[in-house]
Parts: sequence; structure tokens; C-alpha cells
Amino acid sequence: MSKDAIGKFKVLIDHGLREYEPSPTHILKRILKPLCEELDFIIKDGTKNDAWHVLEGFSKACKKIPD
Repeated sequence: MSKDAIGKFKVLIDHGLREYEPSPTHILKRILKPLCEELDFIIKDGTKNDAWHVLEGFSKACKKIPD
């Protein structure tokens, strides 16, 4: 589940870097809602290591965002 959340976060970043704007509906339906569901699952049923893995993955993805 943590790998899925990290993957969706990376896709969200990729969408934000595109020259054209994806529709808000697309982003909400295909990326944000599933990401929120995965984070909720990790909070309820995951371990501390799962949570750490997600934060570490998000941080690595953020560092790859160009200036």
C-alpha cells in the first residue's frame, strides 16, 4: 500500500509539471481520492515502518522537482 501511495504522489507531481493543465476532475478522481484512501489505510492498518516508508518516498519525490 505504501508503494502505491508513493506512486500516486509521484504522478501528482508529474501532472503538476506538465505544460498543459489536467482537469481538476481527473486529478481528484484518479490521483487524490485514491491517494487519500491509501493514506487512510496506512494510518488505520499500517505499521510505523509503512508510514515512514511513505514519508521517505514523498520526500525523495519532492527532491526531484526541478527548481
